[in-house]
Amino acid sequence: MLLLPSLRALGGISCLFQLHMLCLRTSSTNGKLIDARKAMLRSALTSNERVDFTTSVKCLMNLPPKTPKSWAPGVTSRYDDFTAAHINMTLLIHGNGVFLSWHRHFLYLFEKPLIEECNYKGAVPYWNWPWWADNLAKSQLFDGSETSISGNGYWNESAPVQTNGNYTFPRGHGGECIEDGPFANITTGFRSFTLSEFLAQGLPSDALEYAPRCVVCDLNSAISVETPEIVSAMISASTIRDFQNFLDRLDTINTNVLSSYPGGHMAIGQSMND
Repeated sequence: MLLLPSLRALGGISCLFQLHMLCLRTSSTNGKLIDARKAMLRSALTSNERVDFTTSVKCLMNLPPKTPKSWAPGVTSRYDDFTAAHINMTLLIHGNGVFLSWHRHFLYLFEKPLIEECNYKGAVPYWNWPWWADNLAKSQLFDGSETSISGNGYWNESAPVQTNGNYTFPRGHGGECIEDGPFANITTGFRSFTLSEFLAQGLPSDALEYAPRCVVCDLNSAISVETPEIVSAMISASTIRDFQNFLDRLDTINTNVLSSYPGGHMAIGQSMND
């Protein structure tokens, strides 16, 4: 998440584009790991630490981009450098063996400018989804408070419903621009595209063009499937086949059961940048 003109600008991200595959290069000196940071469970952070994180992300959104407009016209900020990069790599980093490790490394690369350019003192926190899978809107992550990362979107009765094959999930309670929280009414320069559109034609030709819109949220606990039982079964899987089946299973098509990966996306509104 650039092409050659911006490789130097994005530093460590360059390897992802030069090779068009995962590059697990760590910061090191003479083979020794340096600058290792411990990721914290988000619920263990103090209120001030949670605000510090979202403040640093907003800082990134207010810094100028390093991606050439000629390559990605939709880029308007340093944060968008990463959005464009992820969009560009979509076909190569999902539905395959590098999916988890690529995104883990990507978060490490995203964390660097938070610290080096926005004075963030921590690490990107992680979230225990099973704790709130049955009521996302009441979670510390999505309750719309100052210490959250988002509230729900404004109600939009015409928002598309989510489906799994021929099964249609109950409507969420949002579907429009984010109503409250630190990123209320925030916008992005990139268009959204649906999973069905992506599966039908691949990455849209205008995916990186400038198409401003608000970021949408549509919390839907009927879709969220990261229950303690599913996560436990995934972690205890004895083979990579079994693990992948829990992560991105296809045997539950046409039912109300989604695997963890699509369930996580669709439970908050589908779009990758949303």
